[in-house]
Amino acid sequence: GIAARGVPTTAWGWVPLLAGVAVVDAVRATTGVDATLKWPNDVLVGEGKLGGILAEVAAPDPVIVVGLGLNVNWPELPPELVGIASSLNKILGHEIDREQLLIELLTSLDAKWLPELQNPTGDHSLLFRTYRERSATIGTRVRVELPQGELVGMATGIAADGALLLCDDSGHEHVVTVGDVVHLRPER
Repeated sequence: GIAARGVPTTAWGWVPLLAGVAVVDAVRATTGVDATLKWPNDVLVGEGKLGGILAEVAAPDPVIVVGLGLNVNWPELPPELVGIASSLNKILGHEIDREQLLIELLTSLDAKWLPELQNPTGDHSLLFRTYRERSATIGTRVRVELPQGELVGMATGIAADGALLLCDDSGHEHVVTVGDVVHLRPER
């Protein structure tokens, strides 16, 4: 878990996003694989899902528990996941040192990104900029599947609390706090 002391509650929505940045940085640093992020919690290589991240506040203590599943050394990709999921060993053609990857991930998270979220000035511009650079969603046409229907439009950015900003086809901006995002292929 991540101690939430020193992290304003308004920034708690950023925890899974900064964990995603740390995962992408660790994957890139240890393997050279160009992983990206799909809002809110998927790690991608191309269109294949490499992993997912979930975060939950563990009351009554101010601790945020982060769960991470990352496909590192998958012996065999199940046929139903071909074209949907991916694994680092399948991409590179050899096994990956999981310990090295984990050390890189925890170092990135603890030494770089968590202190950025705890920045007493409240300036998270480095995190915003870095997330945007690592995002496969921002700047992409998406469909967001919501409990009450769906939204289609351009993902334009991330709000201060980690929500996705989406401009629909009518030009209206929406703040999406939860939903399943589908990246849409550009129309030809």
